[in-house]
Amino acid sequence: HAEKGFKSVEKLEAENKALGEQNTMLLNIHHRFSLRETSWRKAIAEVKSGFEKILTEDCSDNKKRYCCYFQDIIIKTKKKIEEILR
Repeated sequence: HAEKGFKSVEKLEAENKALGEQNTMLLNIHHRFSLRETSWRKAIAEVKSGFEKILTEDCSDNKKRYCCYFQDIIIKTKKKIEEILR
């Protein structure tokens, strides 16, 4: 058997394999998170541009009676969205 303080080749290979598997798992998690973060940022940006479109609408038209209501909500939430995007 191997001398005290020295690991056998089999043990080193097993440890190396375990580290490799752990590293692969961490890379996969990081990649998935990065993709998710990118899609979240994209979704937030789309909502933000939709909000900005509503903010430029003229609400004097009676057919757009919800417009003022939405504009009010958007003005209140716009700051939060800008904080998230920062």
